[in-house]
Amino acid sequence: MIILAADTASKSCSVAIVSEHSVLSEITIVTQKTHSRYLMEMIESAIRRSGISKHELDGYAVTIGPGSFTGLRIGISTMKGLSEATGKPIVGVSSLDALAASFSFSVFPVCSMLDARRGEVYYAWYQFTDGVMKKKNQDAVASPKSVFADLKTPCLFVGDGSEVYREVLMDQDRGNVFFSPPSQNMIRAAHVGYLGMEKIHSQDTLENALIPYYIRKCDAVYQNE
Repeated sequence: MIILAADTASKSCSVAIVSEHSVLSEITIVTQKTHSRYLMEMIESAIRRSGISKHELDGYAVTIGPGSFTGLRIGISTMKGLSEATGKPIVGVSSLDALAASFSFSVFPVCSMLDARRGEVYYAWYQFTDGVMKKKNQDAVASPKSVFADLKTPCLFVGDGSEVYREVLMDQDRGNVFFSPPSQNMIRAAHVGYLGMEKIHSQDTLENALIPYYIRKCDAVYQNE
């Protein structure tokens, strides 16, 4: 099986082509500009560099949130369009799950954090056993201090939310707080692809439910209230 995967949930934009046993190509950029300016170009480049044709793709995977409202809409609409054009299945993947998947080696619990602005983060807790990821809670949004409240053991904090609120977290309990290096705080589309592949294998292809998972209202709604 060969999957085209994309992530547009945060400042980074990532596209990958993955097979059962290999990452055939992967492109990731970080930019302040809208992902719509680069996404299709990145998809075409990833396919070309992978050495396969579009017809050899067996399915698609895309992050559905939480994350940037505009970014999620761009990624989902683009990938749904490709799926509809080819008749191949598409699945949605939690952006927090995809972020945590980079840390399957961790002996500590992992907390995925994406900056939600307004002093909050999107987050979820994970534990890995023999490389297998177990999610401890549903994706949620809260202040960094609230996320930290129940921490009783050392934990690895990852993602751009952990960078933005690094000092806040360290002030809570320096002995139990560890951080990933900046190079690993971006969501990799390759992980989106493999998580999506698992869903396609299990026939969890909910095309009709492939909508952005915002968790909270968009900023424009808050401003109008």
